Amino acid sequence: MYDIQIHREALKVYRKLDKELQVRIDEAIEKLRLNPWRRDLDIKKLHGEYKGYYRLRVGEVRVVYAVAHRGSAYK
Repeated sequence: MYDIQIHREALKVYRKLDKELQVRIDEAIEKLRLNPWRRDLDIKKLHGEYKGYYRLRVGEVRVVYAVAHRGSAYK
């Protein structure tokens, strides 16, 4: 399992979404927590300025995330 950290600004946007969409995002993030490279979710690896990040699409919402190696997560 992986730990999830949500950026403060992302949390502000999340709280403004309707409850149904919040539930769908919560379910998708829980799946990511178990395996951030799942094939059953709409995930794309980002390039250019966002190299090293991934994009998860949940309806019209895009969740951008990175997977940090445990050693680099504490720097």
